[in-house]
Amino acid sequence: VNLPYSSVSRPSDLAKVTSFLIAYRDLAIKLGEPIALGEFRETLGVESTRTAVRALRRKVMRFFAAEERVVEGPSLRPVHRVQRILLRDPAVRAAIAKRMEERGTGLAATRHEAEKLVREIAANLNPTLMAFANMVTGWVFKRLFASIDATGLEKVARYAREHPVILVPSHRSYFDFLILSWLFYRNYLVPPHIAARENMAFGPFGFLFRRLGAFFLRKSFDDDLYKAVFRAYLAYLVREGYTQEFFIEGGRSRTGKSLAPRLGVLSWILDAFMDAGRRDMFFVPIGISYERLVEEGSMVEELEGGAKSDESVAGLVRARRFLRNRFGSAHVRFGEPISAADFLAQRECEFGPDGSAEARRIAIEQLGNQIVERINWAMVATGTSVAACALLGGSPRGLFRGELVLRMREIVDLLLLQDAPMTESLAGGESEFKESIEFLVRTDLVKISNDPRGEIIYFDEDKRRALDVYRNVVAHFLATPSFAARRILLGVSRAELRTDLQFWLEFFYTELFAPSGPVMALQVDAFLDYFERIGALEEREERLYPTEKGRRYFRFLAEQTRGLIESYYASFQGVLNAPDGTSERELEKTTEEGFRRAQLLGEVERREAWTVTSFRNALELLVRREILVRSDGSKPKERAYARGPRFDELPAFLERLAASLGAL
Repeated sequence: VNLPYSSVSRPSDLAKVTSFLIAYRDLAIKLGEPIALGEFRETLGVESTRTAVRALRRKVMRFFAAEERVVEGPSLRPVHRVQRILLRDPAVRAAIAKRMEERGTGLAATRHEAEKLVREIAANLNPTLMAFANMVTGWVFKRLFASIDATGLEKVARYAREHPVILVPSHRSYFDFLILSWLFYRNYLVPPHIAARENMAFGPFGFLFRRLGAFFLRKSFDDDLYKAVFRAYLAYLVREGYTQEFFIEGGRSRTGKSLAPRLGVLSWILDAFMDAGRRDMFFVPIGISYERLVEEGSMVEELEGGAKSDESVAGLVRARRFLRNRFGSAHVRFGEPISAADFLAQRECEFGPDGSAEARRIAIEQLGNQIVERINWAMVATGTSVAACALLGGSPRGLFRGELVLRMREIVDLLLLQDAPMTESLAGGESEFKESIEFLVRTDLVKISNDPRGEIIYFDEDKRRALDVYRNVVAHFLATPSFAARRILLGVSRAELRTDLQFWLEFFYTELFAPSGPVMALQVDAFLDYFERIGALEEREERLYPTEKGRRYFRFLAEQTRGLIESYYASFQGVLNAPDGTSERELEKTTEEGFRRAQLLGEVERREAWTVTSFRNALELLVRREILVRSDGSKPKERAYARGPRFDELPAFLERLAASLGAL
């Protein structure tokens, strides 16, 4: 706690005693690796005791400095000093000169405008307020969550001793950034500076969030002066070595699946690293999973077509009712960090003086995709997500308890086969999943009906969307066995199966972010061996077929991707029937209407399959394959789509999607 008794770096005796009395319950002792003096001196290879003592002192002091760096971070400058540093940046000075020329304003007025932009953007982290917020958020989390489990944080601390780290978490909830900052503070790590959208700077909470480490960015960077100031601020954070956090997906995912990466901030951070002269910097992918989302109701409402509600003080006041509920556990898993130095070393051509802008863009896109892949593989499977897979794996809305348990066990076995992260209760072999099912019943996601034949676990139709959100948390783990199941039901050779899986994993890459190369190399044979071991698969005349027992099993697996295929089928059908040059807004409207009509006719079965996110991903896929050509527009919905040079390939894709649906 930063109390004004004296200098922070040289506290007085009164400050030391006062700080101890305030914070002694939170004191921690960090033990380093022991130093064997004999081995240390032998390694040095020196005879002089004085020289050995100096070397030992340097080693100990380096340990102290590294530990202090992790806990305290770089010195926190007041905003007015940061402002002076940023206004000396060459790019900012050039943008000021350009603004003066364009608008005919004087230097003083334009500098004043740039200073206002710095104050609009910059964080103003306050340790005292951070200590107070830690107590408040800790109390709130105890009311909301049964526990917050973190895995891999110690690895991040090791990297942070020497280099800046950039935290890149998944984004499903507004609690994501609060949980991460709270975890860092509770574990004696300096909390991150967080890139937050300007809509979070509402009312008094903008003042509060800024002092808890948030710095704010606008939705658009059309203003050249604003863009220059923001980039200079990112460069300042990297140069000084602050821990940063940004959401690479841009906004919260409403579907439960990871969104395609936004590359702007990622590109600017890389530029800042190259200019800063630092040895390395690490991007840390983080998966944050919830047994129940606090925002579940509003997410479902938006997925059903409701308008997104703006953040406001009144909204937060109304949110007090959530403190009366319990949302299970939250799980935070820190994935394998990605070295910026290694990434750039492998791509010297793209980032060298002769590299083209397009080659550089492709390289940054590959890095963004790699980060999202690692976020996906860090997502923890919970009892809620596994139960959702089981309940949505067929047409009925209910299952006998024994059948539900069997399906959940089948999903868990497939997750274990991939070493997928999961909760302790799932990994520990909870045989009947009583704890998971009781939680879903207690929180009203599913219900129980007693029948003479046994207990029926079922969900109301208005819970279908919510269940789909939780299933999507693990959709990427089930994609390969699900696509394989579709072909196995028809009979397929191993070579045909590999070709088919390669196609679907690449086709749906921006939905699943499952890299086809590693999957094909490591997992396909493991899945087939497993299917044979459980008696679901047999091979006759070099072709794979389901056994009588396996037919039900493969139908259940195939259902896991039915909604995804139906969504793309409806989107492609809408594009095929639309006039050339139709706007995205009109395409979205007519395609959704077509999906609803197809549902009435039984041509599609999954009401939850239609989402705006998947529709836009489908359009993006058609643009990449030159089936459509997109016109520029200031806003996404104002863009128009014309038929591209390969538009004639669209019916073949539709036919393949229809054939895949017909496999069931």
